[in-house]
Amino acid sequence: MGTGMTPAETAFVAAQAVTALVGTYLTTLARRAGRRTGIRSLRSLAVGFGCITVGALVAVAILSVAPTATDLGFGAQAAATAAGLVVITVALRRTADHA
Repeated sequence: MGTGMTPAETAFVAAQAVTALVGTYLTTLARRAGRRTGIRSLRSLAVGFGCITVGALVAVAILSVAPTATDLGFGAQAAATAAGLVVITVALRRTADHA
């Protein structure tokens, strides 16, 4: 009784699950810290982590619906990761400039 997934697909899904769990945790921590302290860059960090997390989930969703659409799935994840990293960079840069 196999799942019908190759070892590479299983590894991909496992990695995305870890990304989603850790990303959700980081997003929640940053959001709570931003609300508690009122520091805008912490809220921006939450948005950046959220983008990365959503990208992982979107990739899995796309590949679950259309397993042959790897370009679309990986492209969506790459775009979300890039957007998230830009937001995180701006947030950290803003914090460093005010320190």
